[in-house]
Amino acid sequence: MTLDVKNNRLWVANFIFKTDSGNPGSNLKVFDYKTGKLLKTIPENFVQGAFFNEVTLDEKGNVYVSDTFAPTIWTANFSSAEPTIFVQNTSLLKKPSPDQPFGLNGLTITPDNQYLIASVMNRTIKGGGTLVRINLSNKEVKSIQLKDDEASKSFSGSDGMFFYKGELFMVNVYSQSGAIFTASFNKDFSEAKLTIRSKFQASYDRPTASAIRNGKLYTVNSQLNHIIDDKDGQLNTPPSLPFQVVAVPLAELLK
Repeated sequence: MTLDVKNNRLWVANFIFKTDSGNPGSNLKVFDYKTGKLLKTIPENFVQGAFFNEVTLDEKGNVYVSDTFAPTIWTANFSSAEPTIFVQNTSLLKKPSPDQPFGLNGLTITPDNQYLIASVMNRTIKGGGTLVRINLSNKEVKSIQLKDDEASKSFSGSDGMFFYKGELFMVNVYSQSGAIFTASFNKDFSEAKLTIRSKFQASYDRPTASAIRNGKLYTVNSQLNHIIDDKDGQLNTPPSLPFQVVAVPLAELLK
């Protein structure tokens, strides 16, 4: 989800594994974030076969959403009746397998509003994640060069991702290799150095998305290994209840 503070709107990527047609599908929900009232659904039904995942917003009020089932980023705005394809490119795709049907996930916009940064994931192995830069003006797609070090070899792709004080915060989907990563970039976002932020590693249980508020990093502990593809023996077993959102002090995390 993402906040449009200027227009008091909360945009939510909505996904369902089985629509009335029997296929998965997605749409966007727009809420008044002060009252909670649903303002609009885009489209009213579903985009068949799509898995809308991470959603981000540009300065003009356009939203972009990653499609985890395809090498596709969709776009819409509040006047849209249907989302449209913003870009499709093979750099946004990992070859799917029966136990790993997922690819594109994390998505955000650079602080200079020039580029989308997208993450392509491989949930089940250490390493193999990539970052991709998409030019918002001409739609050029370019893989970001990651420094060849232990952090990049531990990165399996990002779930939630956002910029904070010039650094990109990411939740590593193969969290056993480090749940929280940050990335620092060169001037044109074509190269990045990753850092594993492992200070509070024991606090995380298959984390997904994060947000920063009042000096703390808040992260959802999804326990996704109980329902999908993590190969650690927890699949189809009950999760630990209640589900948790973990808060850790940002100053300590970044030491």
